[in-house]
Amino acid sequence: MRHEVFRMDNVTNESYGITQLSRFNLQIFCGEIMGLMPLNSHGVESLIALMQKNTAIHFGRVYCEEQLVNSHLYRRPEPNPIVIIEKKSHLMEGLSVADNVFILSQTDQSWLVRTKQFQQQLEVLEKAVGVHIPDGVLVERLSFFQRCIVELLKATVSGARLVVVRDVGHYITGNELLELHRAIRYFAGTGISFFYICNNCSEAADICDRVALMYDGTISKVLRQKELDGKLVAELIHQIAGVTTERIHSWQQRRDVCFHMQNVSCSVCHNLNLEIHSGECVVLHNEDQSLLDGLKQIFTGEDSIRQGTILLRGKRIKGPLVRNRDFAYIAENSAKTMLFPDLTYLDNLTFGMDEEMRAPGKRRAIHKSLQKELREEIGGILDKNLIDLTVYEQYWLVFHRVLLQRPQIVFCEQPFFGCDIYLRSYVIELVRKLLEHGIAVVVLVVGLYDTFSLADRDLVYRNGTIAEWLGEVPAVTEL
Repeated sequence: MRHEVFRMDNVTNESYGITQLSRFNLQIFCGEIMGLMPLNSHGVESLIALMQKNTAIHFGRVYCEEQLVNSHLYRRPEPNPIVIIEKKSHLMEGLSVADNVFILSQTDQSWLVRTKQFQQQLEVLEKAVGVHIPDGVLVERLSFFQRCIVELLKATVSGARLVVVRDVGHYITGNELLELHRAIRYFAGTGISFFYICNNCSEAADICDRVALMYDGTISKVLRQKELDGKLVAELIHQIAGVTTERIHSWQQRRDVCFHMQNVSCSVCHNLNLEIHSGECVVLHNEDQSLLDGLKQIFTGEDSIRQGTILLRGKRIKGPLVRNRDFAYIAENSAKTMLFPDLTYLDNLTFGMDEEMRAPGKRRAIHKSLQKELREEIGGILDKNLIDLTVYEQYWLVFHRVLLQRPQIVFCEQPFFGCDIYLRSYVIELVRKLLEHGIAVVVLVVGLYDTFSLADRDLVYRNGTIAEWLGEVPAVTEL
């Protein structure tokens, strides 16, 4: 009989009068890699907090290691032996890898730190995982992938019985994600359980034994690994949430070149060549972070071009591209990073327009015209403060600011940052609007499974060269 590590029976949880989890059922066994695909984000934060900290529930029961730890009548005050690995670091900065893995895990209670012994123990663990991480390096100098491995090692050493892995596929390159999956499988073989949260069917199928589909705070369906067929899951998601995931190309024939990088080099990247046609959608996979960092520095002017040329509409660009009205850059987590809380809604919306158009007299005329034009489409949203906007309204504002600017090309950095499947679908529709206006869109992604249904071409940056993507693209790309 399989040993049960964690179970939730008909759990209902409320926060500020809003039901976060409704009749929620979850069962995770020893050594199992259980997956979760949230179709929308409703209830996800409450679920993780409940699993770790035994937050109050209104109905149902929660068991950890087959012991009752939470119900509407009893709540164990001690946290459960559950660790979360996510984009946010849970390591202590200023300390080395060995210090974080062993000392902070309380595996050695002596006052004297036996550094050599710690190094030997760390080497044993690293050999088992197949990844080398220098034990003396400060954790803040680690890459995201290395930090994930260190947090995994720390969790296993500290005696965690369940590890929650949340949305790591967006931030780890292809080979590194495969190495992380190999490490997860290794530790699952030792009896540690995993709760793998992602929003991509192919990613879940590659690592999970079972996958639960979550919608509006409840589990709608649990699928075994052999049932994780892209078409089947797409049909289920359409039935549950009404989200369609067909692959649609944005254009049928090549148009004029609107953006061209010729042998461009900076301090991070060298000899970049990239040609983008008007109105097309291109996904550019980054097999390491250097391309993303290099492009951002070039576009913003943080770094100068050492050699090569950038042509926009056939004209050579010398200064920062972000100052050119024919170019736009939508940053990662744009709903938070590209809006200005101190400005009004309309000031944010018109921020990308020509400077002379933002003169006080013209600005008032433009605002009046926009209010009249947009009132029917978005109604009272125009009168809201930015802090009161929903995440959908924030994304609408960012993309329509770009539409008002009317650039020739837009670079979108990690557009699915923090998005559930519902929000992914909405972002895709916003990108579709850009393409319908003849604007070329380049989507910059890092994750192996981050593809895009509107893409006409898939490119990959590998070994310093941008080339056509030769890897297999998952058939259902929004999942």
